[in-house]
Amino acid sequence: MFGKKRNNISQAGHIKSDTVGTSNEISFSVLDAAKLSMDGNSDQPSDAFKGFGKISLFTLPGKKKTITTPTKEQEIALPSSDAVSSEGASSPNYTLDFSPSSDAHPSFSAEQNTVIPGQVHVNQQTDSRISVEAEVARRKAKRKTRKILTIVSVCVAVVVLVVLAGFLYQQFSAQKQSVTQQINTALKKIEQADQSLVKMDTVLSNPITEASFENIDALFAELDESSKALDEATLIVNRLLSEKYIAADDETANYASAAIASRKTMLESGRALLEKAYETEQAVSLVSSASDQIFVADSLARDAARLVSGDLTEEKMLASYEKTRAAIDELASARQKLETASELSPSAGIGVYIEYIDLRIEAFEHGMASTQALIDEDTELAVQENDAYTEADARAATFASQFPEDWLEPIRTAFDEESKPLIAEYESARTDAGVTDSFLRNYLGTEVK
Repeated sequence: MFGKKRNNISQAGHIKSDTVGTSNEISFSVLDAAKLSMDGNSDQPSDAFKGFGKISLFTLPGKKKTITTPTKEQEIALPSSDAVSSEGASSPNYTLDFSPSSDAHPSFSAEQNTVIPGQVHVNQQTDSRISVEAEVARRKAKRKTRKILTIVSVCVAVVVLVVLAGFLYQQFSAQKQSVTQQINTALKKIEQADQSLVKMDTVLSNPITEASFENIDALFAELDESSKALDEATLIVNRLLSEKYIAADDETANYASAAIASRKTMLESGRALLEKAYETEQAVSLVSSASDQIFVADSLARDAARLVSGDLTEEKMLASYEKTRAAIDELASARQKLETASELSPSAGIGVYIEYIDLRIEAFEHGMASTQALIDEDTELAVQENDAYTEADARAATFASQFPEDWLEPIRTAFDEESKPLIAEYESARTDAGVTDSFLRNYLGTEVK
């Protein structure tokens, strides 16, 4: 196998033309030294070297080794390590002698840079085994290092995740606490607004009377403060809803927003009802007072008429004149009250009462003129003015015959019709507020009053 050309040998995987001293590399310099030693240590290459490739490098010239036959006392070591005696066995034509013969050529010493082929092969196997073991150990160490790095990386990642989770939880807790505080602030604003809403609800839930409005101005002032509190609560809740917070808090904020909206509706519709009821009560009071004055004026007019009947004297005529004037003053005052009542309750039809008063005042003025004519002894003028009085008084009487028995009825009817949508709106908002309050009470753990 070593008979190939030099260029093929130098290309072999385990033989290199220049050695670095490793166990699996054969140096040509060592082989050349051995060959030169056998050729007489000549410094110049021999003819045999020139014929490199024809003679095996490991076939060294010398005497043949004498094969000796073992005696009976000698034993042959088999591979199984069992000693077999040569006695009783046929002797082969050759013997195995593992000890060097005295006639054999001596081996080259290490000082002569001699390489023994068998030893090189063993060294190559040993070094190869060491190299494989080293590679296995290196790979094991690499896998161990990679495993350690992986574990360390996982641990670091876990620590980072735990720290991040803790940070996020802390942020979440702080955010939730802030949201809860803001919601509680909004609910306190709602509770503040409820103080006046409860008072208003009490007034509206009972029959409206004059006593209901004894402290109406103070109640209106409180409702103004409630409106401001609800506006402040609205700003807080709208800010929370726009920032899209936690679902649970978002639901609470929505309920708080609904509670505020329902209370605003209650405040607006309830206040409108209260104002209309107050105006209606004022109109009722004015119309009632005006009607009393009309009856007073009618009574004075009757007294004036009796004074000018029968025997006329200047004293009676002057007394009749003064009573008629007093009747006109009462009607004028009543008319003013009816005008105010008509402004407070435009749909009540109070205008017809004013027209009636105008007719009565006209009649009384003709009566005064007739009396004055009698005082002046102008009988013809007195008769004319008296006829005019009678005509105006008849028209007034006809006009009054169309009035309801209770002059206050049209005012109350008008109030009922106008307040129906407001009452429906108020009751609906009141019901909605009750629903939202139920949820908010559960949220707070206490009753929202």
